[in-house]
Amino acid sequence: MTGIDAALTLGAQITGTVTGGAGGLDDVMVYADPVEGTDPFNFASARVASDGSYDIRDLGAGTYEICFEDEGNNYLDECFDTTVDPSTPDAISVAAGESRALSAVALDPGAHISGTVTGSGGAALVNGVYVGVLTYDAEWDEWWETGSDWVEPGTSDYDVGGLAAGTHVLEFDPDGGVREYWQDRATLGEADEIVLVHQQVASGKNAVVTAPVVVPTPTPTTTPTTTPTTTPTSSPTTSPTVAPTVAPTTSVAPAPTAAPTTTAPTQTQVAAEISAILADVAVKGAPKVGTTVKLKGLDSFFRTTVSYKIQWYAGSSKIKKATKPKLALTKAMKGKALKVKVKATSNGVTKSRTIKVGKVR
Repeated sequence: MTGIDAALTLGAQITGTVTGGAGGLDDVMVYADPVEGTDPFNFASARVASDGSYDIRDLGAGTYEICFEDEGNNYLDECFDTTVDPSTPDAISVAAGESRALSAVALDPGAHISGTVTGSGGAALVNGVYVGVLTYDAEWDEWWETGSDWVEPGTSDYDVGGLAAGTHVLEFDPDGGVREYWQDRATLGEADEIVLVHQQVASGKNAVVTAPVVVPTPTPTTTPTTTPTTTPTSSPTTSPTVAPTVAPTTSVAPAPTAAPTTTAPTQTQVAAEISAILADVAVKGAPKVGTTVKLKGLDSFFRTTVSYKIQWYAGSSKIKKATKPKLALTKAMKGKALKVKVKATSNGVTKSRTIKVGKVR
């Protein structure tokens, strides 16, 4: 078959730099979100380099909002904006094949909550602990998770950063133990609130949880060796030679074969497995009012021990009760950037992935 020709369109490019005083710029992702009137499937993203530069390529002609999200939990999420109203990002337009450079953006370091998590008597825990920060959202009258950290087995320190000013509570969920809230509360409703101001560092938020602890190995005690006393040896008496009696031969049963040992996967191996599964997850459907979008690739979870949680967002706000693989798009979502966050957990290791869907038309 001949004549199957195609005329390719040269993609546009948006470049720029970000700065910040908290380090870890290479943990920052930058997204080009199409605004209304631009093909919603034209969104693209790039990771910021360690020197703060970024380069978003292969964009279709159109208008975009450029937004930054820090996966390292050091900076607040924000969008490129040169106006006095930071809630309204600049609309950046590019033509086919155009390369546009934006001015530098100074990322705003977020607040931090830090402390230790131990077992009874201050002992380190055998398994790890998931530490989550829940933030109150007055618009929805709900508590949403806005940050987290994982305390490795045998250690105790945690530090959750990139937090906005506001009212927060801490959740401690030890692997193999009992979940609780700061400080020493059984339920979210009883938890002590932590009110943070801009860029505040709230340290010393320590917790003692009910979970298996590391038991130190006792040091063996050395027993002194006694020198034996030498006893004189008598001359042997010669006895007549007796013919040896041959004992009957006894069959010896073969030793049982030991069952093969199974080595538990390391934290690194588990993290790699989760990341590979998350990479297969995608969103199917166009972000248009009246349609339903859904996640595909979730069947990979069913063949493993990995569990997952889902949360859909409209702009920077979580959509209430939108925690299922499918989401029906309503008029209230029109004009907002739709995205979904999938968080997967296995053997105490948690990874997450945020998928940009585009502006709801």
